[in-house]
Amino acid sequence: MPLTRSSVAFETYWADCNPEEEETFKASVDYVIQFWNKLATVRPELARLDIARRKRVRETLLVDSALAISAYVAIARKMQDQQIDFARLERLGEPVTVTVKSAAGESSGK
Repeated sequence: MPLTRSSVAFETYWADCNPEEEETFKASVDYVIQFWNKLATVRPELARLDIARRKRVRETLLVDSALAISAYVAIARKMQDQQIDFARLERLGEPVTVTVKSAAGESSGK
């Protein structure tokens, strides 16, 4: 993701995080690091990957798109503000079934 996109996300959702307030700033940085580490355990494609694997992820998934990263930054802030435990992120690792209906009204799970 371009650095400008990630910096805009942090400037938007963490605007009150002032680097001159050292303790508060450090606590916010630590929180985001813990959030990302937990997120990467349930969505391994967000963890550190070699270049070939990262390329495959970018070609086949939206999980590390600029928009998704911006959303993760927003979610981290919301979770911090509402004191939501990181365990809630576990649901992001669960399989999802999508039902597609044909023009004839027939359903199939994918």
